[in-house]
Amino acid sequence: MWFAYGVAAGLGAMTFAYITHYLMASIEGSKGKIWDHPYTKFGKHTIKLVIAARVGHALALIVGLSSLGLFVKGMLSVKDAAAHLSF
Repeated sequence: MWFAYGVAAGLGAMTFAYITHYLMASIEGSKGKIWDHPYTKFGKHTIKLVIAARVGHALALIVGLSSLGLFVKGMLSVKDAAAHLSF
């Protein structure tokens, strides 16, 4: 069962990674263009998008690492179950 939780957590990590990439593209699209260096300025919603992207990135990292942990726990539970088998 731990493997199924690991797969679900992996799917969640991929979802958060996708959302993070989408938000990063939205950040660039929300910036206004100007003629002076650095040639862009923050728009009305840029700061909110930056915060949301950072939260999404942190969630993707946490859920991705938990997916790895769940996989290892599933692997160890299968090892324990196989140790009790007798042929």
